[in-house]
Parts: sequence; C-alpha cells; structure tokens
Amino acid sequence: MSKIQSVFDYLPEINADTASEMAKQAGLDFTAIKVDIHYKVKQEVPKQEAVSLLPASAPATQAKEIDVVIPDKVAVVRADDGRYIGTVGRGRGIVQYCDVLAFTESLVSEGEAAYVTAGITGAGQQAWLIMKTNNSVKLSGTDEIDYYFYVTTSHDSTKGLVVVPCALRKINGTVLTDTNAPRIAFKHSRRVEDRIKKAKASLVRVNSYFNTMEDSFRLLRSVTLNTLQFNTYIESLFPDPDERTKRAETVREDISDIYRNGAAQQLPSTKGTMLGAYFAVVEWVDKVRRQKVSKVRPNEYDAKLHSLLEGSGAQAKSNAYAFALSMARQLNTVSFAGSGGTNDFATSTSDNN
Repeated sequence: MSKIQSVFDYLPEINADTASEMAKQAGLDFTAIKVDIHYKVKQEVPKQEAVSLLPASAPATQAKEIDVVIPDKVAVVRADDGRYIGTVGRGRGIVQYCDVLAFTESLVSEGEAAYVTAGITGAGQQAWLIMKTNNSVKLSGTDEIDYYFYVTTSHDSTKGLVVVPCALRKINGTVLTDTNAPRIAFKHSRRVEDRIKKAKASLVRVNSYFNTMEDSFRLLRSVTLNTLQFNTYIESLFPDPDERTKRAETVREDISDIYRNGAAQQLPSTKGTMLGAYFAVVEWVDKVRRQKVSKVRPNEYDAKLHSLLEGSGAQAKSNAYAFALSMARQLNTVSFAGSGGTNDFATSTSDNN
C-alpha cells in the first residue's frame, strides 16, 4: 500500500540532528546583517564661488542632492547576495536562524522529537521548521494521529520565536491545526541551560494540548449526527453569502461527499459522527481547497503549508473544530467521562527511527 501523502511530503526532506545541519539543508544558514537606509533630498546650499564675484542678478545658492541616513531604522539584508529582508529598529539585535532554533537540539539528541522539514519564506523574511514528537493516538484500527509541532521565527520583526502544536492524521495525510491552540513564544537565549529548559517547556505545553485534543475527540465521536444536524453544521461554517454565487453551495456539496463517501470518514471512529463531520472539513481544506501562491511564497506547497498551519486554511479548520465542540456539547447524550470498550483511544509513544 502506497504512503498517503501530506503537505509535509512535498517539502524539502531534512536529515539532521543539529540546528546547524538542519539550517544548511533547508537554506537557513545565510548570515543576516543590518545596513543603514539612505535617501536623497534636494537642498539649497551656498554656491562655492565668492558672492562678491557673482553678478548682482545671480542667485547666491544652488540646489544640491544631500545624502540622509534614517536615524532610527535599518534594513536587514542577506550578507551573501544583498537581498533585502526587512526593516527593523536600529537597536534591534540580529540572531541567525541556526542559533535561534538551536533550542530544538536537546529534543533531538534525547530522542523526544525529530526534524521533519524546514525552510524560509521569500529571501529569508521568516524561517520555519516542522518537528515530530514520539507521541500519537490511535482512534481505531489503522486510524492514527501523530503529534507534530511547528516552530517559526523571523528576521523582519513580524514574529518572534513561536511554537505551535499541529498533528497529522496518517490515514489521509491531513494536518489538524487549531488557531486557538496555545502558542508558545519566548525570546532567544544563547545559554545552553536556558535552551534546554525552553525546549522541555515547549514539549510539555504541546503534549498538554494534545491530551486536551484527545478528550475533545472522545466527545466528538460520542455524538451521532442525523442529516439535518450535519447540514446545520456545514451550513453554519459555510453559509450562503449575500451576493448571488454558488461557491458556498459547492463547498458544502464537496464536504458532504467526503463525509458520506470518503474512505477516511467511513471508519468506526468517524462514520456518522461529529468527529467524522469535523474531519471531513479538514480533508476538504487540505485536499480540495485551492491555495494561491504569492511573491513571498511562490512555491505552491510552501504557500499551502503556511495556509494550513497559520493562514486561512488553519482558520477554517479551527472554526470547524470549535463549532463541532460547541454543537457536540449540546447534542451529546453519552457520558463524556469515558465511553469504555472500543471507544477508548490508545495513546502510544514510539521511536522516531
């Protein structure tokens, strides 16, 4: 059986144990530097000739271009090719990406996580990497979810160092993201002890979120939907706009088809349930919804990854997750404390090798 591909599989493959190895393979190993920002203005200055020698009608000044340096801002550029990255405050320090992301090394060396893929946007405005933890949860049979997290930072002041939980449903290669998940942000530190503490703290927060997610999935699976309830769910997420268009109707039809006929939604853990309805929306976002490229993200899969983890795709999946939980709490008639038997999830820890 061929491997089900996710968006991760279309991005550069990283085989590294250290931040410097990872940075080199992913193109994050360039040096960013600060340079002054100049601009030219025309200004009237006295002519060099003695005024007494000039004809009475001649002006005593002349227009001249003056070079001015912006006092409080500098440009960040690449040292290797001079490409512009962004503008920052003059007092802001620059820490190279391989140093910023070095806090992840302790997780790799201790076997608690592994590098999956990494990259930059544009000329290096932002850097990101995906890491896989050892933990997973089995919903039923072959339906298993692996736990990943997303690390991102920037040279253009758009973000600091942020760690975001994300998960991968292996059976159809969909990424489960929630914009309401805890975003772990902290400042860079060069001290090894601080790096290790931050890495451990990040992993604890990530795993804590995944434990909460498992509880949510138990609730969603406990709720069986009839046709009216399913239609209410997707119509609430994708209502008809005021203007005359069939787009929302087409989206609902696509999601309904995935929910009723998609192989991943016909498993014991998902068939006819609120969990299956939520997963159908996720599959539509990841597999059907089109994602436009941009000047900053000209690579199709880089653009899609950003959308699924941070952008509009992540927001659509987050809305679907939040509304599914809200609706399930209203509809649920099964004890949330534990459904027992085959309804219990199996959480496991495995080696990355």
